[in-house]
Amino acid sequence: DNDSELLIDYESEDDLDASSEKTVDIDERSDDERGCILKPKIYYCSRTHSQLAQIAQELCKSVHEESTTMVTLGSRQTLCINESVRKLKSVGLMNEKCLDLQKESSKVKKSDHGYSKKKNSKCPFLRRDGVEKLADEVLYVTLDVLHLGTAVRACPYYACRKSVAAADIVLMPYQMFFNRATRNTCGLSLSECVVIVDEAHNLLETIESMYRFEI
Repeated sequence: DNDSELLIDYESEDDLDASSEKTVDIDERSDDERGCILKPKIYYCSRTHSQLAQIAQELCKSVHEESTTMVTLGSRQTLCINESVRKLKSVGLMNEKCLDLQKESSKVKKSDHGYSKKKNSKCPFLRRDGVEKLADEVLYVTLDVLHLGTAVRACPYYACRKSVAAADIVLMPYQMFFNRATRNTCGLSLSECVVIVDEAHNLLETIESMYRFEI
């Protein structure tokens, strides 16, 4: 069960996502980089996605539900709805496959009659208009992002990241916030924010595991 794991593999995603911004036609820069007025935010960090889901459920029961926007961030392993990517299981392999699909948007293939034609192999869920629409909607349907993404045929992974700028509350695993490269890629500004760390007694162990190297 991936939700029960203490650590979720984001390290391999950092290096890949640095190049993904060159292939994804979606503006994922931070508020600072875009020159936007920063909106005060609450960042809620927990160990696992299952714990984040529980927090999201409780927040949805509060009296502030209708006036508060919220998004839960995660890896492609959690948010991808492309079956050709999901079946790979490994986060690293999923990242590579996702980026490959973005680069292979138009391949030339020779037909039986000698004519060349273009074969579209781009991810069908990575339509800019669809992702932007989903980014607006996920702020109000945090508990059903995967089903909504499937219904509108738009990528929840990139939509959730794009919705960070408009969210009042951003839920995420420890690794996304305490890894600088991942934090910057997701547009998580440290200005005008309140950071809440759930089960903070586990934080040192988590950070140690994130930056530990084996020889």
